[in-house]
This record gives sequence, C-alpha cells and structure tokens, in this order.
Amino acid sequence: MLPTTVKTENFEDACQRLNGYGRRWGIEVYHRILKSGYRIEDRRLDDTDSLEPCPAVGLLVAWRVYWMIMLGREKPDTPCDPILSEEEWHVLSAWATGKIPAKAPESQCHVLI
Repeated sequence: MLPTTVKTENFEDACQRLNGYGRRWGIEVYHRILKSGYRIEDRRLDDTDSLEPCPAVGLLVAWRVYWMIMLGREKPDTPCDPILSEEEWHVLSAWATGKIPAKAPESQCHVLI
C-alpha cells in the first residue's frame, strides 16, 4: 500500500504512482552524492559570481558519479576506458591504489569508484 494524495482512479494511475515512487531511491542516492561526496553544503561562496558555477559543477559531478555507480551495478564487467578519459582513470587509479598506472586497469571501473 502506497499512501498518496494524488488522485488514483484506475490500475494505470496506480502503476504511474508506483513507477514515480520507485525512482525516489535513485533521487535519494543522487542527493547523497551531492551532500556527502561532493560536499556541496560545505562550499563557502564569497561572492555572487561564484554562486552560479559551483552548484552547476556539483550537479554534473554528482550525475557522472551516479551514472558510473549505476553502470557498475547493471554491467559490472564494463571496462573503465570507454567511460573515463585517460586523465580521469589515471587520477582515480592513483587515488584508489596509490600507484600511477601505465595502462587502463584490467579490472572494471566500479573498483575505482
């Protein structure tokens, strides 16, 4: 049973409400990435010029991280080099392993995230 204030009169309406509610968890994960991963609430902006680009960059970073997480769950054998640029996988691999790799990791991208 899903309590709702939205008028639901037939099976099709009920399916639409459930579909929307099912997407809620993805939205929650996305916001957690923004808050915990990107730490958007910790940004102290000194002037209005910096106010606009900071959330825009944060939203893009959070979307990209969320996309990679979902891809790693759905297709765990996806290699990282089609998803990340060479610079990106170098940095992530160095951060995750403490070593600078010469080539893309043989393991999947989700190991780096």
